Amino acid sequence: MKSFFSKILISIGLITISCVDPFEVDIKNNLHAIMVEGEITDEDRPQFVKIYSSNYNYQIVNKIPVADLKVKVVVNGMEEIKLSDDNKGTYFFPVEFKAKPEHTYQLIFEDKKGQKYQSSIEKLQASPAIDSVYDFFETDGTVAFGKPAHSNNIYIDFKDADPDPNYFQWTWRLWEKQSICLETFYYDVNCSEECYEIIYNKDLSILDDRFYNGKAVKGKLVGKIPYYQYFGALLEIKQKSLTERAYRFYRNLQNISQNTGTFADTPPQLIGGNVKNMTNDSEIISGLFTVPGVSTKKYWISRINAQINGKPIGLLGRKPYVLPNGLTAPCTPGKNKTPIMPDGWQN
Repeated sequence: MKSFFSKILISIGLITISCVDPFEVDIKNNLHAIMVEGEITDEDRPQFVKIYSSNYNYQIVNKIPVADLKVKVVVNGMEEIKLSDDNKGTYFFPVEFKAKPEHTYQLIFEDKKGQKYQSSIEKLQASPAIDSVYDFFETDGTVAFGKPAHSNNIYIDFKDADPDPNYFQWTWRLWEKQSICLETFYYDVNCSEECYEIIYNKDLSILDDRFYNGKAVKGKLVGKIPYYQYFGALLEIKQKSLTERAYRFYRNLQNISQNTGTFADTPPQLIGGNVKNMTNDSEIISGLFTVPGVSTKKYWISRINAQINGKPIGLLGRKPYVLPNGLTAPCTPGKNKTPIMPDGWQN
């Protein structure tokens, strides 16, 4: 920006379900806000909520985890579940906890100064199963590493049996066989063991089912997977059943990312969700507490339809440069790499 002002788009999600209207405000120099990242589901996985203190200064965002809060979730307006603190801003549910369809959940937390926060009451609606997954090859179908890339476009079919309004979101993660486990400024180092790169979706994929109520949804595009390598890859798709409030939140975020590239490329933005300060209602709270039902489907992308039609872009976006000295590096486990073969992998 050429001035000392940063225009930050804020979509304030009020407690009333229909009020999620975007507007712009001018921020002088900096802005402080609490950020909530909370998604609990009916999946068998660790359930947690993350709470940050976010400082926006000249379009740069600093997220500082907020520890030592009293955090709980109220189930069906009666049962209270206290969350444990890892001292890094992440608050965990008991190991055996998972959300249940038709149950309601409300996030409540309090800081040491007595500031009290609470979310709207969210109800979990089960997601219908994904019936089938298939893909089509498209030349220059997407962008990877800042340049056009061939893609395997992923489509799904499912039955939207509920005649009431429903809202959906799709996310995915991709496992690719990785041969390079270390990149330096001058050269690349081969892996010393089996290694799989884990890649996540960058684009938001959502749907308002008003035109499908009670009908089959055919050919819903849920992702464009770059043609990284000649051989196949494993894709996991999650179909999430959202509330209308959560759908509006993601739609506003999608509108922002469409103007700036992808979701991952979006500059620091404040998106107000469904959490508010009950002690000071003028405080800006960013983020969302949501309780989607989830159905999951794995799909093997054989890439047979791509092998004769295009050239792979590579997992590095370029050709690796490996020295002929036999040097190797371990596959360090993390969010984006694992030495463990994923369930469903095909050799």
